[in-house]
Amino acid sequence: MSLSGWKTEGQKYRRIISDFSYNIIAMMIVTIILQIVVYPFLAGNFSAEEYGQLLTIMGIANIFVVSLGGGLNNVRLIRQNMYEEQNVTGDFNLLLFIFSCIGTIIFAVIVMFQFQVTGIAFALLLLYVFLGIVINYWSVAYRIVINYKANLIYNLFLGVGYLLGIFLAKKTGNWVLAFAIGEVLGLLYLLKSIALHKERIKLTLLFSKTLKAYLVLIGTNFVANVVTYLDRIFLYPIIGGEQVTIYTVSSFIGKSIGLVITPVAGVLLSYYSQKSFTMTVKKYWKINGITFLAGGIIGGVAILVAPFITGILYPTVIEAARPYLIIANVASLVGALTNILAPSVLKFSNILWQIVLQLVYAVVYIGAGYILMQSMGLMGFCIATLLVNLIRMMILMAVGHFSIWRNL
Repeated sequence: MSLSGWKTEGQKYRRIISDFSYNIIAMMIVTIILQIVVYPFLAGNFSAEEYGQLLTIMGIANIFVVSLGGGLNNVRLIRQNMYEEQNVTGDFNLLLFIFSCIGTIIFAVIVMFQFQVTGIAFALLLLYVFLGIVINYWSVAYRIVINYKANLIYNLFLGVGYLLGIFLAKKTGNWVLAFAIGEVLGLLYLLKSIALHKERIKLTLLFSKTLKAYLVLIGTNFVANVVTYLDRIFLYPIIGGEQVTIYTVSSFIGKSIGLVITPVAGVLLSYYSQKSFTMTVKKYWKINGITFLAGGIIGGVAILVAPFITGILYPTVIEAARPYLIIANVASLVGALTNILAPSVLKFSNILWQIVLQLVYAVVYIGAGYILMQSMGLMGFCIATLLVNLIRMMILMAVGHFSIWRNL
């Protein structure tokens, strides 16, 4: 390879490392603020039962936000080349408006019938869901042009909003402010830094295929996110809010690290979607190997520090959570590593594989979780979570391998 070729390769890898770094730092900002400031503050100001209900409500809210907003984000990224080739714009803001309204209405009905939240808090929850769906889609602008520096600034605005929200929540006693203010500030920066909101609300000839792909991803993301928050949704009606609190605190370190490293999947999908990228089986397993190595190192450190950090942040719950710390955190880390592998299946496999895998995963998870919880309590649920996550990881890797092999 010539000297100029080596320089070009070096620049490419520096750019990739820079993008990964910006994205991880961006997510670390939000994760640290939420996990070290917002949630511990709320845990310290509510009973374990009340805090468990709060966690369950926010879990349901985030299912709608990520499934609808994040799903449209991924569809835009996957189909962007088709719209560029035909030199058309449209469809996406129309889909955004329709599904933001539908999602917010369904969430409102769930909250009204299942939880005792009324007045301003109820209105703010609806605002959180609506704005969350919108900005989860519009933030795709940073991925289309691969501008993770702007994404970092956007997450800084989110973080500042959460800090301001927790201050207002403390003053007013309204916990929803801790989350809603962050979405408002995030939206303000998005409106200033992107142009997607200026695209006309209109139909194009690509609408039907885009809608079909979006509906499949909604189903996939919905199942995936239900599974993500299944500990809250599943445990709350069966054994109550206090057990939700114990499990959430037990898996705190693993889930926090998962929130930080999962955006790596977004960066991978951005690069996979570039016209110049070609995936091979060798490259696929190289990426998997690096993922496992990094995950193993991070996981080992996490297990060592989990009792200390969890005890500082959740002093009122740590003793109840201590028996579950290791297995709950390992299960969460395995789930996070599996999510990093998912873009290969999303991009290079038949899109139906996504929803099939997630549906099977959800059914097995619920079944195993219920059976083991009946005989072993919360520890049984932890064991089921770890086993099902390991099985999902192996199946996902196999699907990715054979899909890429067949496409060569």
